[in-house]
Amino acid sequence: MPHVELLGKVDMEEVFRRFKPVFVKTERGIAKATDSYIDRGGRCMLVDSLAIEGGEQARFMMEIGQREDGLLIGLWSGLDVESTEGVKTVLAETAKQILETFPDLVVGETDIQSYLD
Repeated sequence: MPHVELLGKVDMEEVFRRFKPVFVKTERGIAKATDSYIDRGGRCMLVDSLAIEGGEQARFMMEIGQREDGLLIGLWSGLDVESTEGVKTVLAETAKQILETFPDLVVGETDIQSYLD
C-alpha cells in the first residue's frame, strides 16, 4: 500500500489544525483531499479523499497517524482501494504540504518517492 513516513517531532493536533484541503488537476483527472477528522486521543487523523482518473472514481480515507518517530501517511486500513496514480498523488501532495508546514520533518521510508520529487 502506498505510504509516506515523515520523521521528526510534531504535534498531531497541530497538524490537524493547520491542514488545508488538497486539490490537484492533471491531464488524467483530479485528486483531492477535503474534510479531516481527528480521534479523541489526538493521535490519528482521517481525511476524506477522492481520485478521479479516466472516468473512474475512487473515494477513500487517507490516514495520518502519529508514531513515536513522526507521522505515517497512508490509506486507512478499513478500505480496499486500488493504488492508482490519483491515490498516490493525494498522499504525496498531503505529505508535501505537511513538510512545508513543519520544515523540521524529513521523509523516511516511502514507496511513492517519485510522486514527492
